[in-house]
Amino acid sequence: MRALRRLAYSTLGLAYALIVFGALTTCLDDSRRVAGALALGAACMCRYDAWPAAAVFAGLSGYDAIDPSRRRIALLGAAALAVA
Repeated sequence: MRALRRLAYSTLGLAYALIVFGALTTCLDDSRRVAGALALGAACMCRYDAWPAAAVFAGLSGYDAIDPSRRRIALLGAAALAVA
């Protein structure tokens, strides 16, 4: 039972680090935002605490995809990865 508790605590820090990394990539360019989406997707698989952050990330990526000067495919892909 002790080993299971230790395992649960170890994934907590990793999940929060992935959430912070995903949040920080919203300020970067479109191709790097995909890495943030992957990080948020992995954080969502670890813990449910990342779900609101992934929803906000997907909303921001979708909103940025409306701008015609940006790469829509990368932003829509990032939004889909964060929600998936």
